[in-house]
Amino acid sequence: MNTNISIPINRKRFPFILIIGILLLVLLGKNIFYSNSFQFVLDELLAWIFKTTIFFLLFFYTSISLASYVKVVFDKNANLVINDIGLVDNTSIFSCGEILWVDVLDVTLKKGFNVQYLIIKLKDPEKFISGKNFIKKYFLNNRIKKIGTPLLIPSAHLMCNLDVLKEIIVERIKK
Repeated sequence: MNTNISIPINRKRFPFILIIGILLLVLLGKNIFYSNSFQFVLDELLAWIFKTTIFFLLFFYTSISLASYVKVVFDKNANLVINDIGLVDNTSIFSCGEILWVDVLDVTLKKGFNVQYLIIKLKDPEKFISGKNFIKKYFLNNRIKKIGTPLLIPSAHLMCNLDVLKEIIVERIKK
């Protein structure tokens, strides 16, 4: 019997990181471009280079946050699908795609920063990074280094209880 469970993403979550990033960009941009001193002595030049570097890094991460928010709001296929052969992760811009049950090692729940996370450990996490673009590889490799897997789902991203989802996934792995 083929059973598909489709869990939609939470489209009503507020984009805190995006808003904070935009506010910091405005404040830092104002600080950089409207400074009163136009005498470029070495200290001021180094400070300007430092602030500009921080501005562009913040701009990069805010752009990533904007892309993520646009996916949440406008992508009709953004969901997590669980079926008999595996699961299809399409919950974020850094999704792993289709994962077969034979590739899943373990499922755990962790709590951090007052948010619960579903962590799905994979046998060969590098397999799910190949074929991705540079930016996705960078972020997914960081997840692998920090938590050992590229598949991390925060509770705020899905419209379901992660405890129930964990039990469903564990049941499917045992089959």
